[in-house]
Formats: sequence, C-alpha cells, structure tokens
Amino acid sequence: MHWTTALPKTTPDHPLLRPRLSPGRKGALGPSAASGKTAPACLLIVPGPGIVQGKVCSKPAQLLDIYPTLLELTGLKPDPKLEGDSLVPLLKNPQADWPHMARTSFGPGNYSIRSERYRYIHYNDGSEEFYDHADDAHEWNNLIGKPELHH
Repeated sequence: MHWTTALPKTTPDHPLLRPRLSPGRKGALGPSAASGKTAPACLLIVPGPGIVQGKVCSKPAQLLDIYPTLLELTGLKPDPKLEGDSLVPLLKNPQADWPHMARTSFGPGNYSIRSERYRYIHYNDGSEEFYDHADDAHEWNNLIGKPELHH
C-alpha cells in the first residue's frame, strides 16, 4: 500500500481488483490471487490534529487497518477481537517504525504476506513466489527456486 497522509491511497485487498500478469506467467493476463500488484485504489481522507499533510508512506498496510485507525482517531476503545493495526502512528510520522505486515488471501490456500521489503505468495496448487523489493520492485524475479535461499 502506498499512500500520502491526509489522503491515503490504499490498494484493494481483493485480488480481482488488482490486475496483474498471472502468477509465474508474466506473459499471461489475469488476476493473481495474492499478488499485491495494484490498479484501482481506495481513498480515505484523514484530516486531523497531528496528521502530517502530503507525505508519502511506503509501509505495508491493509484495509483491515482502517477500522482500528478510525477507532483511535475518534477516541473509541479498540476491539481486541478484531484484526488490523491503527495507521495513526504512520499518519503522524510516515517514517515511523512499523513492524506490521499486510496479508492478502483469496480462496482456499491462496495467500500473500508482505513486509516493507519482501513479499511471499503461496497458491493453493502448492506453487510459491518470493520477492525482495529492494532488488526487484516489479516482482520479475521469483527467488523461491534460488538454492542460496534454501538452508
């Protein structure tokens, strides 16, 4: 998710809203179940005291984080039964330490876990993808088969 404070731009969690070349088949068009490649975005306007205006934040976040964010901004108590992390620390400081990851899933056995640097994808057919965005921001080089990653 990439966004700017005051007008966060979030990418949809639903994979059908994210066109991407099919998993492992960069030449075939089609939605990827847990790819994280973006197209349409959800916009959330968050004005308020202490919220930095117009800064870009590249920390991973998910739509599940919006509800806890709204609870904190309105002074309501968080609900421990619900998932998601408040984005308020990032709204106040887009470079704040953010240990959280973003998860995406679609259908049984398809899921993705994204940190600020890495993305791991598992498909229900058993295939996997792993990308290091420090070296491959566009996810062209699947590292899952690299022998140096296997210990």
